Amino acid sequence: MMDKIDENRVREFWDNGMSIACGQTLFEYLREEDRPIWASNVLKTMAELAGIQLAEIDEAIDLARTPNRWPEGHLMFDKLRTMLLRLSWEPQSRDDHALTKKLISLAELTAKVSYNATNPPDAFDDDNGWYIPNATFKIVGIIDGEAVADKVVRALASCLF
Repeated sequence: MMDKIDENRVREFWDNGMSIACGQTLFEYLREEDRPIWASNVLKTMAELAGIQLAEIDEAIDLARTPNRWPEGHLMFDKLRTMLLRLSWEPQSRDDHALTKKLISLAELTAKVSYNATNPPDAFDDDNGWYIPNATFKIVGIIDGEAVADKVVRALASCLF
């Protein structure tokens, strides 16, 4: 039986830098069909906090919130990965460039979780969703972490309500 998981427990994980344990606990708590919605809520919150608006991020959010689009998750991942690789060849002189790359990585995870929710024969690794809190942790490390920590914890715990 799983221990009680609530926003306070998520905050405890966060404060102790236990992002993978947080992700595993939250992800395994969720029903498979709720995982893409959770991932999209986290991605949307992080994009807003980062102040980055990209059509591809919006598309990944929409895909994850639309169950009949989940089979498109693999194509969305491919699109995001191509974008990330292209950015990797550009100079990294600004923080928002690094921030954009971290946000795209989070969008990739969202696409993978969405695709896997369809139980495809060529699924991504089952534990991809565990890394969503870790991706948010990396994004918060670039922006003002303390100022946004409460919002991030609420987004991560949004699946519990």
